[in-house]
Amino acid sequence: MMRCILDSISKRFSRDWVLRNIQLEIEQGERVALLGSNGSGKSTLLKIIAGQLSPSKGETNHFLEGKEVPIENVYRHLSFVAPYIDVYRQLTFKELIELHFSLRPQRAGYSISQVLESINVPSDKQLNSFSSGMIQRVKLTLALSTQSELILLDEPTMNLDEEGVAWFLHRLDSIPNESTVIIASNVPARETQICNSYYRLNDAELTRITSEQVI
Repeated sequence: MMRCILDSISKRFSRDWVLRNIQLEIEQGERVALLGSNGSGKSTLLKIIAGQLSPSKGETNHFLEGKEVPIENVYRHLSFVAPYIDVYRQLTFKELIELHFSLRPQRAGYSISQVLESINVPSDKQLNSFSSGMIQRVKLTLALSTQSELILLDEPTMNLDEEGVAWFLHRLDSIPNESTVIIASNVPARETQICNSYYRLNDAELTRITSEQVI
């Protein structure tokens, strides 16, 4: 299980501060909702947590079973789904799954055949023929079937219909508590049902809120 500590994180692009003095401790196995409107800095904060973007000020620390993980190695323990992260669309779904799990371990109890059967998309067609909703299911399937201590989901129900949302919530709810999950969302009513901690980003500042304040 992974614990994440953000200490006085600030991020500036040119003269604009997107994040200011963010203090956040995410405990092992926690389910965190990161809420905010488009452009509020949610994606920027997730990229900093993932080690894909350096803060202008402050530092991030990751701990796995009590031992610190260097920021350059966080990706080894991470699954990340976001609109700006794509898959190899020249492959079939089956080829993508086989390639992915030759590089990353699958979650206990998931064989490649079970992963292929868990999603209602054709396994023998190239991904470049898939709809946007099918591509989103593929991304989520890869993330949730991988043995990852930290799962970052940026707008995870984007392009999903109501059936797809129900499928996603069921899959997410089945993830063991050994994985820390952070969901960034601007439609919290449907994406953050499994969360137990809620934060709102507004005017570059992060505030903890209650579940009753989620709109």
